[in-house]
Amino acid sequence: MSTLSPSDSFHFGREAPVFDIVTTTACLHHDVTALSLAGTKKWWLRKMLERFTMAHLPLPIGEIKRTIEQLADAVMATHRLIPDNISDHPEFREVGKNMMGIWEEGVGACSFSGECP
Repeated sequence: MSTLSPSDSFHFGREAPVFDIVTTTACLHHDVTALSLAGTKKWWLRKMLERFTMAHLPLPIGEIKRTIEQLADAVMATHRLIPDNISDHPEFREVGKNMMGIWEEGVGACSFSGECP
């Protein structure tokens, strides 16, 4: 578990911390998002995510789009680490392979205007 304190380089009140990001669908194949947004727990289309962000954060659309792309790049950078993890921990093989597939699908979809699974 990650924690932040006021002494960390974090702007309390301006940013929401991400303590853990979990790909639950790697184990629970029919899982839904834990967070309800706009009254639903379905995976949002990228355009809906962009509109939600514009409505609730003082960011220009260009910065929102760049941030989504940076997140996608970070997911794929982590994706590249999984095969070594599987080699070192064979018991992780099934979950690791599921995670890689889910991340590939999500990043591919979010690179366009499609649904971000």
